[in-house]
Amino acid sequence: MMRRFARLVAVLLSVLLGQGAARAESDAVETLLRILKEKGVLTEQEVEVVRRELAAEALTAGCPGQLPAAEKTPPAVEAVNVPPPAETAEPSFAEKDRVLATLEKAGLSGDFRLRYDFTARDPGIGSFDWLRHRGRFRLRVGLHFEPTDTVEVGFRLATGSGVANSTNQTFGEYGRPKHIFIDQAYAVWRPNRRLTFTGGRYANPFTTGFLVWDPDVSWEGAAVRWTERTERGEIYAQVGSFFLDSSSGNLAPPVMLGYQVGGRMELTSDMTLSAGLSWYDFSHLDQYGVKDLSNPDSFVAYNHLHGQQMLFDAEGRLVNRFDPLEFRVDLTAWRKSALPLTFFGHLIQNRAADLEDWLAQSVSGPAGDPELLLRYGGEDRSWGYQLGVDLGRARASRAWYGGYTYQVLEDYAFPAVFADSDFFDGYPNNRGHAFRIGYNLSENITFLNSIFLVQREDSAKDGVRRDRRWLADVLIRF
Repeated sequence: MMRRFARLVAVLLSVLLGQGAARAESDAVETLLRILKEKGVLTEQEVEVVRRELAAEALTAGCPGQLPAAEKTPPAVEAVNVPPPAETAEPSFAEKDRVLATLEKAGLSGDFRLRYDFTARDPGIGSFDWLRHRGRFRLRVGLHFEPTDTVEVGFRLATGSGVANSTNQTFGEYGRPKHIFIDQAYAVWRPNRRLTFTGGRYANPFTTGFLVWDPDVSWEGAAVRWTERTERGEIYAQVGSFFLDSSSGNLAPPVMLGYQVGGRMELTSDMTLSAGLSWYDFSHLDQYGVKDLSNPDSFVAYNHLHGQQMLFDAEGRLVNRFDPLEFRVDLTAWRKSALPLTFFGHLIQNRAADLEDWLAQSVSGPAGDPELLLRYGGEDRSWGYQLGVDLGRARASRAWYGGYTYQVLEDYAFPAVFADSDFFDGYPNNRGHAFRIGYNLSENITFLNSIFLVQREDSAKDGVRRDRRWLADVLIRF
């Protein structure tokens, strides 16, 4: 079996580089064999078999340097009107070297996560009589290329159900096949060590946490980052765009522009302080009308379904506004030890929240009854914060790690469509605790348990509800 596989590789190399290769082509063969061995495609024994097969092919084909010159010279023949044979175009050495260089720079990465998800819920009757057991999985596979020293192009495929803040798939539906989506497709240009330009569908470029941004959310648009490195750290500034929806006619598309400044400083050889200030400018939200509120793919529907009641005026236009300011700080101690300790704080406020004004403009309709929000007594419900600690390294082999977070997120601090889907199922208006403890069997295999003890931050609108959730994960990275 091994010999058949090696024979096939030898034939492919012969076709790619041309039989009867000269020394330059021989060097290209050796380079490609080294790449295949480093990436685990061939073993050392298989590489040797391929070399022998190529040598045999060279002898059979009469390669230069293998047979005496007399044997390679064809006998004289009478001149006849026979057209010369058509030349077969072969890739130039430069083209072959470029292909080999591109393959060598290509990077494949991804992960597979298997999850058991248990939730116990108290809908307001004083007991946890609503129970949910789910088996879930997540698969993400990405590939990126660096065609030049300053350009990177990549994409990533991922499972999911089509919502922005989750790539989980749930077992069930009688074994129906699951969906795969284009999770990322992007290009990056780094003209120098300070500037980075990104465009396409790309990972969240901002330094942030999971208070308001689920790690699965990908932005769509473009971003630019400037970084100045110093002897003790770095400072940076960046701008990113996020097209929230498409538009037609004279309507401007709803879009978010994000701005962030921040930095990292080494206070001592073993202690680091990081901080970032962000502003998210949501524009043209008034272009959203009342859509099908049963469709979770809709911005207004998703937020409404997740407890963040959207309000509409008499013409069906969205009244809610978002203009949040976010601040995050991290202090890491003993960062060079086996158990680094990080304390973090995270704060956000939606400065555009004005519940009294929104209620004055809104009318009752398919989205819900604005009268329910009068129970808040004029509070804008615009704040959110996190306090927590992380201990250990999430990728260190044969090591434990864990963390604790306390979180409060009011109704209108940030659009729910982007919030962490694990904490209270992505619902805003929450207050509670999250505990995590994991063990790394190796750098690529992790066992993680997460427990969430959460309840409504304010029960005035729709009664008391408490959640108890346990997530048991096996994560395999590659």
